[in-house]
Amino acid sequence: MRDYRDYIADMKRKWTGKRVLFEGVAYTVVDVDYNGGLLIDKPARFTETTSVPETMISVIGEESA
Repeated sequence: MRDYRDYIADMKRKWTGKRVLFEGVAYTVVDVDYNGGLLIDKPARFTETTSVPETMISVIGEESA
């Protein structure tokens, strides 16, 4: 049986390095946080990245289903 650690590791393999659109702007996914949020290279007030849910982005170059 898979545990949550395996799920996050799978998410990191799937998403890290992908170019995505968030709010109409292109970003790169740099990591996945422990809650499963995608960390994109959009600076925030106190951090270098912004965490966004998978449902709020679209991958550049792939059609939406």
